[in-house]
Amino acid sequence: MAGRQSLMLDEDTVLGFTPDAGKALELIADSLELKDASSARELGAAELAMLVAGLEGKVEIDADDPSIKQRVEEFLKAPGEEDRALPKALQATLRPYQIEGTAWLSQLHRLGVGRILADDMGLGKTLMALTLLAKAREKDGQKPSLVVAPTSVLDVWVDEAKRHVPTLDVLKWHGRDRKGLNQKALDADVVVTSYALLRRDVDSALGNVDFRYLMLDEAQNVKNSSTEAWKAARQVKSEQRMALTGTPIENRVEELWSILDLVAPGLLGTERAFERRYGRPIAKGDQGRLDELRRRTRPVILRRKKEDVAKDLPPKIESVLRCEMDPEQRALYLRVLAEVRSDVQQALKVHTRARARASILAALMRLRQVCCDPRLIAAIDDKDAFNASGVSSAKLGLFEEVMSEALAEPHRKVIVFSQFVEMQKLLFDVLDRVGAKGALWLHGGSKNRGEIVAQFQDPNGPRVIVVSLKAGGTGVTLTAADTVVHYDPWWNPAVEDQATDRAHRIGQDKTVHVIKLACEDTIEERMLALGEDKRAAAESVLGKDGAGPKALSLEEIEGMLDAEAARGF
Repeated sequence: MAGRQSLMLDEDTVLGFTPDAGKALELIADSLELKDASSARELGAAELAMLVAGLEGKVEIDADDPSIKQRVEEFLKAPGEEDRALPKALQATLRPYQIEGTAWLSQLHRLGVGRILADDMGLGKTLMALTLLAKAREKDGQKPSLVVAPTSVLDVWVDEAKRHVPTLDVLKWHGRDRKGLNQKALDADVVVTSYALLRRDVDSALGNVDFRYLMLDEAQNVKNSSTEAWKAARQVKSEQRMALTGTPIENRVEELWSILDLVAPGLLGTERAFERRYGRPIAKGDQGRLDELRRRTRPVILRRKKEDVAKDLPPKIESVLRCEMDPEQRALYLRVLAEVRSDVQQALKVHTRARARASILAALMRLRQVCCDPRLIAAIDDKDAFNASGVSSAKLGLFEEVMSEALAEPHRKVIVFSQFVEMQKLLFDVLDRVGAKGALWLHGGSKNRGEIVAQFQDPNGPRVIVVSLKAGGTGVTLTAADTVVHYDPWWNPAVEDQATDRAHRIGQDKTVHVIKLACEDTIEERMLALGEDKRAAAESVLGKDGAGPKALSLEEIEGMLDAEAARGF
């Protein structure tokens, strides 16, 4: 309808309008999925307010009931004094931006609308959410709320509540013997559980409780509406819903729809309509649709960046250090590259492109392991064992240089992230050589996470901690560190950023140096470039300029391998 200046309503009536009005009608028709001029659909005040926001005030509401217009205006105006009031139970001093955030949460609580708190990592989303729950309890009395979070973050919620809102009764829904917790859950103010346990218990105990709130922490865990976690969250009965995530978009703009539709069902229409209106156009670089989506979602998504609000947070300095493989490691890399290309071609012949994706990414992992240290593929791949044994790692040598320089400063503390467990073990040999004996290790199998973190946070504790990227990338605070080393890059920069923010967060009083290591002229350099593209994609929807989101497609994977082969041979 965009660009048209007339519309036939019936055989006797033609409606004329300007091109801008045509675009507005197109948005309304697409959003409400109206097929023709005679179509009609009921919509709530929140959905209407988002449409008005998307239309930039180019429409005026004409309704017989004046309360409809008033309610829409309530959604679009700034929070009032009632919303800014803090609960008496709060035992913390909120920063100005946290007060504003809590007021925004309170406003939408009062209006009964789901929302996404998408502040940057480390800005205190947990504290703002707990402040809201304490305020709701003081106003409306006791009723349980359910917080769903990754297992590694459950204790963070429990500890934050004890410290800042001790009057809230918090129950950790965890462990094998959960049946005995049923009555306690009804009497609690906050029930904290994991996504895994929600999937198991939503058809029984957790599904039988009528909660005040469903809060989804690290909500990127429900970014796909076809997953069991998303479906389980949909089943929870609650008066209100909200999501917390510093990365609501990791790869594709459709992930934003999945999260928002969980907390505010229907506000952005159906998934198919969203993909047609926004997903495909934004992926192709349509800036107009990108701007329109920002306007529409602004009433229900709050996003603040560290540099915008946390003036007391020290700057973060990022750098990429590269090393050049020696001839033996380069020869091994090229041989594995040839095998990987062959494996990819074979996978595409045997499987559909969608099913081939996992095996292709597994093949690519071997290239990444050669870059980290050839011993990684010797440990898992017999056919590479002979060729890999005795081949030195250029990156491990670079890592030794970096650590020697970092530890030369007596008060510096360092976090080292790596995805590969076997690589983490190899790093300890280097740490011993550079004088970092007694370095800590936090990984998926760690049983005493809190004790390990406390040791590192102790000013007199060990100066280095090696952390598994996935197991320790969220849910821990390591602000004693002023240096973060990413030994191996990851496809998704959001995962790396979350890991970095274990140190670069509120409470940090030092400049944080972030160092990424990469082998020159390898797949790692292409991964770093891909990561920047993905970061720009997410920011383009959430408030920064840049190209639209792009998922890592099989064509991109094949292109990377072909480019690597052309460069290598």
